[in-house]
Amino acid sequence: MAPAVQAGQFALQQGRTQTLSVLADVRNGLPRCHLRIEVEGQPAVLRTVQAPLYAAQVEVTPGDDAPLPVRWQGQASRDARGEVINPCPTAGHALYPVLPSLAPLRERWQAWLEARTPAMAACLRTGLPLVGVDTGLFDLADPQTSVGDVRIRMIEAECERFVALPRAWGAQDETRHACTLAGGLRTFCEGIYRLPAQGRQRGAQISAAQALERHLAGQRFETEVREHPPTRQAREQRLAREKAQAEAEAAARLKAEEETRQREEAERVAREQAEAEARKAAAEARRKKAEEDKARAEEERKARRNVVQRLWEDEVMGRLKGASE
Repeated sequence: MAPAVQAGQFALQQGRTQTLSVLADVRNGLPRCHLRIEVEGQPAVLRTVQAPLYAAQVEVTPGDDAPLPVRWQGQASRDARGEVINPCPTAGHALYPVLPSLAPLRERWQAWLEARTPAMAACLRTGLPLVGVDTGLFDLADPQTSVGDVRIRMIEAECERFVALPRAWGAQDETRHACTLAGGLRTFCEGIYRLPAQGRQRGAQISAAQALERHLAGQRFETEVREHPPTRQAREQRLAREKAQAEAEAAARLKAEEETRQREEAERVAREQAEAEARKAAAEARRKKAEEDKARAEEERKARRNVVQRLWEDEVMGRLKGASE
């Protein structure tokens, strides 16, 4: 593990107008108090600072690379409503280093964080701004002790405790790890933080930063595991595609079955019509054949008649038939 910070101070960039951060060491728990801040070469400024950071900002433009002297002390004041604002019970002074570039600060912080475990580094990245330390402006290499390095040591200790707290995901990666959900579904999960439950009401989800804030304030929070949202989204999309495909296949199958039923029905109707026409044609053929057989039989009978029969049928019967008509 990398050594804890033992010194350091906020730095300024030469020739650039920027915000100088003054952290007041207020230990009596005042919700707010008042400071008088004197920056060399500028008129004194008055600032009201709030718990828990007690941070004041002053605009400055360093002209050269000489360290910038700054002094501060508590001074009573009144707010817009005329209420008294107590003086901060603190006083101090510091030399703010002025550098040609602040890039080396970020490089030193990167190396400092990389020397920690991933969980500790993640906590520190979240926690440092919560105690008023902007890693882009704080110079770890400066030999001065300051309120800033005191707070860095404090957040280191708190992060060690925070990281050691038991969590629902155990030692696995908080952001994504293999898991098995209720019902035996094997997938990937993430760890999340929640406010404590109120009776049967689940607590609202909070961020890791909010959980750390609650830890710093001595307040409880809860943890749980849920399916990793991108994994859940991909699974739900896959299931939706599979469902759509199954529905399309079922619809195609029903359509094919209906088309088969309609085809078979059409074939049945056509077959019955053909059979009916065949029966009708056969009946007509039988009728014609019967008439032809009858006519042929009559012709044969007539051919077999004797003279008397022919005379009777052809002449007598013919006259009688004609008379009846």
